[in-house]
Amino acid sequence: NAQYKEFVDANPEWQKNFFCSKYDDDTYLKRWNGGNYPLGESNKAVTYVNWYAAMAYALWVEKRLPTEAEWEKASDDDRLCDMKYNMWQWCLDEYDSNSYESSQRFNSVAGVDNIAEIVNNFSNVKTERVLRGGTLGNLASYRGHLYRLKYTPKGSFSQIGFRCVKSVTT
Repeated sequence: NAQYKEFVDANPEWQKNFFCSKYDDDTYLKRWNGGNYPLGESNKAVTYVNWYAAMAYALWVEKRLPTEAEWEKASDDDRLCDMKYNMWQWCLDEYDSNSYESSQRFNSVAGVDNIAEIVNNFSNVKTERVLRGGTLGNLASYRGHLYRLKYTPKGSFSQIGFRCVKSVTT
């Protein structure tokens, strides 16, 4: 929350009261009081953040959202097990019910030929995006790194958050 507040303070167009309805379903930062996160939650993950806002934040910190394959790889590491159960997390990918099974080993990104297409044009995205993870409140059969969810990029709710990654350049 504290890090996200730095972002919205520096970028007024992403503040709750000025946020463009083109990118929102009226739930963006729902728990915030104007420009402030809930009292005592500075070190907690920001929630009620849609895909567009997550992408904007990631780019602001010179990172991006992970591809679905990157998210899967990181979730296989036991040291990062909190990724699986603490909330749903946005991925870069467009949701395609068949793409993940056929391409997960190659870090492809559903809906485009390369990552830069999404990063450079994220504000034009209209298709459903991938959420990965889940929460402890979900039924056990829906929890874990193998479960995927599709959701509108304008949508947000109390159990959606995000993580950022940095592309490796060689």
